Amino acid sequence: MITEPSEIEFYLLLRNRRHFGQAQGSPFTIPPLHDDINWSASSPAADQLLAGQYTTIIDTPQCMALLQACKAAAEQDVIPDVLTHHEFKSKICSWRESTTTSPSGRHLGRYRALFAKSCYHPVHQETEHMNFQAKQRAIAELILSIMNYAIRRGYVLQRWKTIVNTMIFKDPGNIQIHRLWVIHIYEADFNLLLHHADSSRLINDGQYGGRPGCEAQSLALFEELKYDIAYT
Repeated sequence: MITEPSEIEFYLLLRNRRHFGQAQGSPFTIPPLHDDINWSASSPAADQLLAGQYTTIIDTPQCMALLQACKAAAEQDVIPDVLTHHEFKSKICSWRESTTTSPSGRHLGRYRALFAKSCYHPVHQETEHMNFQAKQRAIAELILSIMNYAIRRGYVLQRWKTIVNTMIFKDPGNIQIHRLWVIHIYEADFNLLLHHADSSRLINDGQYGGRPGCEAQSLALFEELKYDIAYT
């Protein structure tokens, strides 16, 4: 068993590169799709694909059928272009503060502090209490305005593009590589928007990336079950 920290790190990185690179060689990792559709799917070709107007030459019939199926089945941009103060507050306050978020260092506690009750006594220090609440709301409204601008304009903040992969134990103290979980850590406000879209049922049920209760293993299991049932 490998127990040296430097060797554990080496083999973890090796394992993850192989694991996340399993799709290499599939249509979206090689030209022409690799050149036309960028990593964030924000290129003109990606918009054409959603509109059903994208054309290319690929020898694989199944891939062409997949591209045709990628046409948007519902109106695009149906997510409301404004996240209200109440929605922002309710989602932040229902989030466990111990949750690890924000590679930029914007800990969830900073957001929750915007809606925490002040320590001022409402009777003897009413002015200070009101001033404190006004400052909280002003900061929250400023953050919310930036988020709403990003929604309306389709703009992606630079810090939203940074995702940290963290390995955690499945079994306490068990350092075996196959007994480790990979956790993707997003920015808190970006993660909030994803949860907002998911709770509003604006994400396709077949999308298993980053949705609560939708694990990658579940998708593979469902596919296997469908094939087994069809074979039977």
